[in-house]
Amino acid sequence: MNPKELFIARAEEHVVAFMAGHGFTFAKSRLRFARRTGQVQHTIEICLDRNNFPDNCTFWTMWSANAPAYLEWHKKEWSDEKALGDTLGSLADWNIPGWSCKPADSRRTLLDTEADAQTMALFRADIENVGLPFLKRISTWEGAAEQCRKERWMYYRAADFLLLAGKRDEAHSTILEGIRASRPKVAAIPLTNSRASSAA
Repeated sequence: MNPKELFIARAEEHVVAFMAGHGFTFAKSRLRFARRTGQVQHTIEICLDRNNFPDNCTFWTMWSANAPAYLEWHKKEWSDEKALGDTLGSLADWNIPGWSCKPADSRRTLLDTEADAQTMALFRADIENVGLPFLKRISTWEGAAEQCRKERWMYYRAADFLLLAGKRDEAHSTILEGIRASRPKVAAIPLTNSRASSAA
């Protein structure tokens, strides 16, 4: 089987029904699981290695949560400034704390053998125990703000999320935190003997 067909076959055997129980639909054409929960859209993109070949499918996933309500709020608050998307948070699976495949590890590979069942069982366990809780954490304004701060970037967006949560003081503190984080750190230059003697 070609790599995409192999992934679809194994996903249908081991993961699709489980994901459907959590409200996700699986788009075969795009290799994507998606669901809407409240005002938040959850997406899990399946990424296939470009060096795959028949009966060999290496894959990983990208996880994201989006809230169109953020765009509406942003337009109302800052009508002259366009928001850069509605993403609450997004990570590759290996960057989600607790995911069993770490950044330096090999990605998961299907080989069209009996070993595929174990590969998919581990994948499903990561989804259930790590991926879905991650989506839940970043699907509130406070949780999304905390994720931005953990990643130490997009402090302005974290502040927006806190404003949406009604936490104005925390939003102000977050902006200041971002300003401090963006300042270049200048190492102290020790005085040489000649400078020290002239200063004396």
